[in-house]
Amino acid sequence: QLFVITFGYGSPIASALDIIFPLFVAYFIFVAHYAAQRYRLTRTVWRGLRGGMTGSAWNYGAYAFAVSVLSGFTFTLAWPWARSRLIERRLGNSYFGDAKVTVAFSARPLYPSYLAGFAAFLAGVGALAYAGYAAPSGTAFFDRLQELFSMGGPTKKGGSSDEDMAEFVFLVIGIYFAAILLVVLWSSVCFAWFNAATARAVAGNATFQALRFSSSASGGGVAWLPPSNLLLMLLTFYLAYPVVVQRTIRFVVRHMHIHGTLDVEALRQTTLPKKRTGEGLLEVF
Repeated sequence: QLFVITFGYGSPIASALDIIFPLFVAYFIFVAHYAAQRYRLTRTVWRGLRGGMTGSAWNYGAYAFAVSVLSGFTFTLAWPWARSRLIERRLGNSYFGDAKVTVAFSARPLYPSYLAGFAAFLAGVGALAYAGYAAPSGTAFFDRLQELFSMGGPTKKGGSSDEDMAEFVFLVIGIYFAAILLVVLWSSVCFAWFNAATARAVAGNATFQALRFSSSASGGGVAWLPPSNLLLMLLTFYLAYPVVVQRTIRFVVRHMHIHGTLDVEALRQTTLPKKRTGEGLLEVF
């Protein structure tokens, strides 16, 4: 709407910006994730040693945007491969002291859980769409909504035009956000086994000095976390947000296992620069 107001209705500039702006935002989200990880690593200190990260957030954003577009051309079927490469790039550029994290793994074992989640997600969204189309007939709520929507907008039945418009907008916005909430929750459940498999693959193929890692995260545990966190947030009107953060971190730590012995004496302070900014952009998004 801002572009339409600025350049006028039907302006080709406004139409072009409507397409370009979401792509611009997507690119900066990728940049923000990389910059935030680097910022947090440089602020993580243990025994006087701090973390660091090489590489450019801008270059990572371009790479992440490119592989995401490629995944989109395959109807997201290439996403396990794309996500694996992005994880490798972020972790592979991460240091603590002068020691580097290394990780390399194949996306092939991730495909069974991803394809199953993808099929379940499509089935659930299809069922939701069908329910929204077929089930409402005969119910007072949707009959009223249909009445308000008839003839291109609210009618004057049952009150003034302004009152009908307010009711119409309230109902439409409520349905819109309820549908988004259901889709997001269903997505988190459907892809929980894929996310758990990814966590196990990353941990099982990552090394830091002589340390090896493993993860015991299960699909069921990952599936339960987002709905339970959301329920806590809704019941407390967002006041439980610190608890949600704690529960999420505890889940990750509880299922992450470290094997081997860290040679502390061999670690030296990193010479990587300590960026003054980087986390704020992610907070914006």
